[in-house]
Amino acid sequence: MSAPRSTRRPAAGNADFRSPRGHSWRARNQAAVHTWYAARFGGEPIAPYRSVAEAVATWPEFATAVAVRLNADDRLVVCAPHGLADLLGGVWRHNPTMVDGTRFGERLAQVRPADRWPGVTVVRPPQPRGGMP
Repeated sequence: MSAPRSTRRPAAGNADFRSPRGHSWRARNQAAVHTWYAARFGGEPIAPYRSVAEAVATWPEFATAVAVRLNADDRLVVCAPHGLADLLGGVWRHNPTMVDGTRFGERLAQVRPADRWPGVTVVRPPQPRGGMP
């Protein structure tokens, strides 16, 4: 039995959830990212995204660049601008669209995907020419 529709969707803004099995996940309001992105990550302000697909395409790893929504017919609609191969294959790979290699390295150290999810393959971005090994 599923929950009433009104309790399955997050309110406007960001929301954190925990599944019955204890897995956590986060919903982000992609329409508001441009209002806080520069303050949180530095750099120049970004333009508002024109669509969810445009926003999701910038997420830091290809495996995390996936969004799911429930349509009016109670069917799941998947938005995966870079495909689902990395997610389904257990590959944690840098998406250079918005996040540079340095920031990806910081995220990798913070999230520690290979420690959290045994069997995950981490693909590091190539080093720039002349960089340290």
